[in-house]
Formats: sequence, C-alpha cells, structure tokens
Amino acid sequence: MTRIHSDTTDAQSATPTAPPGPVGIGPAGGIVHLESGGLSPARATYRRLVILDHGSGVVPAALAPLGLPREGCVAIARRSMGDDVTVVDGDPLVVHLEPQPVATVRVRPEWGGERVVAVESVAVTVLSLVSRRFLDMGPSGTLHGGAVADPLGRAVLVLAASGTGKSTLVSHLVGQGFDLVNDEQVVLDGVSGMVHSFTRPVVAKVGGLGALPAGAATGRVESPGPLLLCASDLGGGQRLVAVPAVVVILDRRLGNEVRWEQLGFGAAMEALCMNNLDLSRDPVSVLDAFARLVAKVPVVRLSYEHAAEAMEVIERLMADPPSPSGGRWVLEVEKTAVEVQPAPTTATLAEPSPDGPWSWGSTVRVWSCGELVAYQPEAGTVVSVNAAGAALLWDLTVGAVEMTGPGGELVSELAALGFIHQRPATIGDGAR
Repeated sequence: MTRIHSDTTDAQSATPTAPPGPVGIGPAGGIVHLESGGLSPARATYRRLVILDHGSGVVPAALAPLGLPREGCVAIARRSMGDDVTVVDGDPLVVHLEPQPVATVRVRPEWGGERVVAVESVAVTVLSLVSRRFLDMGPSGTLHGGAVADPLGRAVLVLAASGTGKSTLVSHLVGQGFDLVNDEQVVLDGVSGMVHSFTRPVVAKVGGLGALPAGAATGRVESPGPLLLCASDLGGGQRLVAVPAVVVILDRRLGNEVRWEQLGFGAAMEALCMNNLDLSRDPVSVLDAFARLVAKVPVVRLSYEHAAEAMEVIERLMADPPSPSGGRWVLEVEKTAVEVQPAPTTATLAEPSPDGPWSWGSTVRVWSCGELVAYQPEAGTVVSVNAAGAALLWDLTVGAVEMTGPGGELVSELAALGFIHQRPATIGDGAR
C-alpha cells in the first residue's frame, strides 16, 4: 500500500530526524599577517580559517589555497622578518556555507557581511570577505594594489583599478623570481615606511587564465569560476613585509605603446589617494604616510598592453630607479602646520599664518615641491594644485590673494568645491 499522507497519530509518533551538522571543508590551515609593518619587536598573528559546509556542494579543493598550514605560515614570517619573530594565535576566521535555490550558496562569515553567490564563485567570495575583514581590523593606509619584493626585500607597488591586469602582472613578476606580498591590498605603515600584508592567494579570473605565466599550476582545480593560486603555484615565494622601492600606476589598454613617465608630487599623491581603501577613516595619518612614501621613492605611470612588456620595464626601474617624486612636506590640519623633513628637500616652505579672510575648515593639506594636495573629508574629494596655483593659495592664509585675476578664480573654484570657506566679517575686520 502506498501511503499518500500520514494521519495525526503517525505524525505525532514519528521520530524526528535531526538535520546533518556542518562539515569542515577547505583549508587545513589559516592566514598569517603582521600587527605592524616592520616595527620592532617583530610580531605576526596566525588565524585559522574555518569553513563549515551545511550541504552547499562546494568542491573542497577549490577552497584549499585560501589557507596555509601553521608551520608554513611561521616559515613565511621568519623568512620575512628573521628567526626572532613572534607568531601568536589570533581568533579564528569562521565562515558558513549554506545551500540556496538555483545552484547558489549563502556565504556567511561570523563577523558579518554575508553574500549569496553562484557555487563557482564561493572561493573568491570567501577570499573577498576575509580581505575586507583584514582591512577593517588593520590600520589606516591600505592601498588597493599588489606588491612583490625582490630577494633584497625591496618592493614594487602595483596600483590599478580592478579588472585592469594587476593580478596578471603580479603573477608574472612572482614567476620571474619576485616574492608575493599581496595582489589586492597592502598596508603602508606610516611609522616605518614599510609595506605589509597577509598571506593571500592570487585571484586569476576566468578571462585571464591564458595570460598567466607559463608553468602556473592552473590545471589543479577544474572550475568554471575564478582560480586561486598560491605563490608556490606561480613558482615563487611569499613575504609579509618589504621596503618600497618604486610605485607603478598601471595604464593597460589595447594598442598602448610601452612607455613610462614619472609623476610629480601632486600627481603622485592624487594617484595614491585614488587607490586608497580607507582615506576617510584617518585622512591625516594616511596623507602623512603617502607624503613620506613619495619623499622616498619614485611614482611612475606605466602604459602597456601585455604583462611581459610591463615586467621588463619594472625590472629596469628596480635596477636603476629614478629619484623620488617628492621631498620635504608640510602637513596642515585646520590652524596647525607640521613641517616634516625625512629626506633631502627640494622645496622650502615657511609655516603659514592662520589669520586671513578665508578658512580651510576641516580640509587637510599637504604642501611639497611647491605643489599642494588637499582632501575635503565631508565630500571625500581630493584635489591637486600645481606650483603656480599653490603659490597663490599659500598667500591665501595671510589674506594676500588678489580676488581679481587667477588668484580669485582659483579661490572661487575651491570655495565652490567646499575646500575653503569665507570667514564672517566682524567689527574688528572693519565691518560697520
């Protein structure tokens, strides 16, 4: 007899079946990162990455590159910072995978920020959420870009928008003998001037698999989605911290002629701000760290089409780097000015007077090499001003700007953008 439904008695007496519990899948390891970049005493933190599957059907092998064994992380930390580095265990990073309709999965990290994605995108989504977690936990000054280091620990910072070939170029550099620091986000330490990050695999998008360096282990996992590759898959090693030697702003387009140009202070600072992930959190510290970086290393814009072409230029720049793009700088916040001198100067600026008919308000300003870079926190806007305009604006603080002519036009434009404000007239100013 085929029973279509159960009666009340059967339903009440039936023994309920408990749903299966989650199963740990993915990496049998975790991630190591620095608490601070290159400061003494050296200290790194290892966090286990725990992925709990509630029946999503995700292939464990696709998740394997997300985590490294603890002993591997300790070896990376020692290779980066010496045998006396201390590696402590931090809180684990726990992510749940829950099945959803139509071959989708809810990726739910215990720290928040869940997403529903296709099965083939789970691995890269977990990586994205973990990266965001490190961004929120870390200090200000995180750049959206990659970094690789040569055997001497000198780093090339590669900055570019997503989808413009940044990870592909990083992969080629690692395959050529550079150490991988990170292909997506690096922290610029404002005190030591070093860059550091965490052990993060390179993301190879589906359309870019053919552009990876020869010998990359791309056949390890068959998946229609993005592929995660450890440094060892690319034939290289991993490093946690490095000393910046050159910053490269990528301009990759079809038909581009291979060439590079060095940026001046204003353009270099503006490019760093455009590739920053947390400028609004602490603009004073971030702009100070950027000015320190530009005072020590060259910032160049590299136009190219193929990664192999860009790699050759970067190797030449590392062998014979240009002079730094900046020099001594003055950082102004409201009515205060701090003059910093970390390197031989190319410009000398006196501390301005806060008196005058105009106010910068909350705008943060950095003056160097005769140029100005300003950040307006409320609007989240950055502006760079060349030497001629900066000279006019320097006079602004003492009320000497002639409001007819170029000075007045520049002041009016900045006022319209919210960078400066006119102080209200008082009896002492001659108002009647």
